[in-house]
Amino acid sequence: MIRLFAWSQKKFDQFLFDATDARMCSVLRVGYATLLLVMLGQLAGEAEVWFTDVGVLRSESAEQFNEYAKESVLFWLPATSSVVYACLGLLFFNAVLLLLGCWSRLQAVFIFVGLTSFQHRNPLIFDGEDTVFRLMIFFMIFMPLDHAWSLSKSWTRRCRSRDRVSTAWALRLVQFEMTAIYLSTAWSKWQGETWRDGTALYYVSRMEDVFGRGWLPDWLFETSGILHSMTWSVLLLETLLPVLLWIPATRRYAILLGIGLHLSIEYAMHLFLFEWIMILGLLSFVKLEDLFPRTDDGGSRDSQPTELARECENLHSRER
Repeated sequence: MIRLFAWSQKKFDQFLFDATDARMCSVLRVGYATLLLVMLGQLAGEAEVWFTDVGVLRSESAEQFNEYAKESVLFWLPATSSVVYACLGLLFFNAVLLLLGCWSRLQAVFIFVGLTSFQHRNPLIFDGEDTVFRLMIFFMIFMPLDHAWSLSKSWTRRCRSRDRVSTAWALRLVQFEMTAIYLSTAWSKWQGETWRDGTALYYVSRMEDVFGRGWLPDWLFETSGILHSMTWSVLLLETLLPVLLWIPATRRYAILLGIGLHLSIEYAMHLFLFEWIMILGLLSFVKLEDLFPRTDDGGSRDSQPTELARECENLHSRER
């Protein structure tokens, strides 16, 4: 039993703190910053309505029903339009610096504080999409975001061999988040009778406030066999994704299927940036060394796996 526990502990330690290609963290940085700029642009258009005392929810009222009011810096400041737009402007500035790779981990801290402040100032207008945004930027605080495509790295001109890899634990947090989302979604849908009997998508297609972004023929949802097949396919895929994403042999197919699912939903429904932030989260499972093998320092592609493995081993020993 002791040996089994020691073996399990060792494997879990390797899983969390093994080395990974740091370029994936930079991919997440660029993708996240791009989506964040879009979201901030949408918020700016209605900021006075949602976040000031001349809008629909005064700060005193928000504090009364919001148990997280102390976590928003907006409650410490005057609830005026100038203050709100100044805070949004700072958040926009941080997002631009994150996109360019200027001290990105520091920008991630500021963005996390900013998003938390706005979301807790008026939680009535935010949903699960915004929670994913907030959690992901928190995890990114602990990633080597400036590893690639970064102004900070070009300014410091550092290109050390050990910079190629990073411990995987912060990236694992994003992967755990994605797994939890799919697990909870599948569990929730299995509780619904319409998902089990294969008719759920019919009712989804009648939600005129969110459905109908792209044209789809009515017969898709009015033909029993097709309707049941589509509904059960969605349910089956969301049930299997949390497992298939962690199996190396099926990971690539799971990522492609997941991206296809989210692009299909994006085509059919008005859900703003939720599908795109989910696609970005799926990319955290991608191993860039499989797609774009390194050829740094004049090394051949055949020699790269050996070099990367050696670097991983050295990094793992240093972490210990």
